[in-house]
Amino acid sequence: MANTFAARPLAGERSLITGTDDQGVAHKVVLDSSEFLARKFNHQVDLAQEDFDAKVEAFYAPIIEAAEAIGQQLEPTRDPAFYDVISEEVEGVEGQRERVIHLRQDTVILNMIESGNTDRLVWIDDSIEIYEYSVPELVVEATRD
Repeated sequence: MANTFAARPLAGERSLITGTDDQGVAHKVVLDSSEFLARKFNHQVDLAQEDFDAKVEAFYAPIIEAAEAIGQQLEPTRDPAFYDVISEEVEGVEGQRERVIHLRQDTVILNMIESGNTDRLVWIDDSIEIYEYSVPELVVEATRD
């Protein structure tokens, strides 16, 4: 029998986690879900912003296309016999630094339960612990010449 975990939201940004250990003994614990809920909210805001940006871009697309068409008509015509295009124009994209935050244990546990990835969770009395992460072994096959 495996460890089981079920999460139920409580008032005050807390979650009740219930389940059983590998011996079938029932356990329960209350976790702080404030960071977990804030991350979910921020993800929803990001998705809404992406949707908004796409709709704005679609709204202005005909105007931008018309302006580009006028611009192309106003450009002087180049005799292709006298020009060789080495590379096409590429508009720059601004780089972005990686942003990383260290999550609290309660948030990690709630993430694992929500995703169904509970293999590393274990009940210890009425608390939940996370088994240590082990890096998967790299398997390299030898080739003969």
